[in-house]
Amino acid sequence: MMKQDFNKYERIAGLFVLVASIGLMALTTAVIVKKGWFASKTSYHTFLQTAGGIHVGTNVNIFGLQAGWVEDVELVSAGKVKVTFEVLDKYKSYVTEDSHVQVIRPFVVGEKVIELSIGKEGQALVDAGGYVDSIIGIDVVDLLSGRLLGPLMDTLSAIASDMQIFTHALNERDVKTPLTKLLKQVEPFINNMNNMSREVATMTGALNEKQLLVKNLQTLQTVAEQLNTVMPALVEHAPEVAQRMPVLISNMTEMSSEIHKLTPAMAELAPQVPRATQRAIEAVEEAVVTMKALQKSFLLKGKVKAVREEMQGQ
Repeated sequence: MMKQDFNKYERIAGLFVLVASIGLMALTTAVIVKKGWFASKTSYHTFLQTAGGIHVGTNVNIFGLQAGWVEDVELVSAGKVKVTFEVLDKYKSYVTEDSHVQVIRPFVVGEKVIELSIGKEGQALVDAGGYVDSIIGIDVVDLLSGRLLGPLMDTLSAIASDMQIFTHALNERDVKTPLTKLLKQVEPFINNMNNMSREVATMTGALNEKQLLVKNLQTLQTVAEQLNTVMPALVEHAPEVAQRMPVLISNMTEMSSEIHKLTPAMAELAPQVPRATQRAIEAVEEAVVTMKALQKSFLLKGKVKAVREEMQGQ
């Protein structure tokens, strides 16, 4: 077998190629490690209305830090796109049930990214492959594009047309005159409302100053407490009272009937009552005079003294 000899320049060139190849492999390995392609990841999914600007490999950021990337984009139905993304395991502790994703553009000119918000502490973590809620953001570039600006201009044109029709309708005489009268009545109405509010404020100020409202409320509270004390007894004896009410009503009816029968006789005797009363008073006065005269006699004084001693002995 013939041995091939390399000259000096060929050996240098071969050494250079070998060193370059080793450097390229080391650089590629460093980039792969830095990108996290070999790091362990957790997959999640969300739903978006449109996948405009989102594709496989789109970055998933957390507060501007790259935490993962989009793994798959799938159209489910009209206005519903399923986006599956991966998050590095060192960030998965921030993905909780109250987290959400939003499609944003970090710069006015640049690619879109998915921004993942951090949930509150103490919330449960989302399981691998679980759903993360999404919110709709407004992108200036999308807003100026024909896809969104066209329908918006159509809507604005329709609104302008309706406003024009409404303005013409207001300028019609049969509408303008009642509307003018109504607007003239608004100012007096507002003045009356203002005066009424001032009067109410004055009245409430007087009540607060003299504390009448507080006193009335305290009285009502006392009455309520007394009623609360009495109500149990009333409820307890209510059946007995209800049973006796018919008898009481019957007795009251009979008494009313008897009084009605006595009314004519009382009417006849009424004129003689003052004279009889006067005579009774005069008789009492005469009896008092007679008793005083008898007390002055010796025999009656002795009898009176003996009766008093006997009564005291008892």
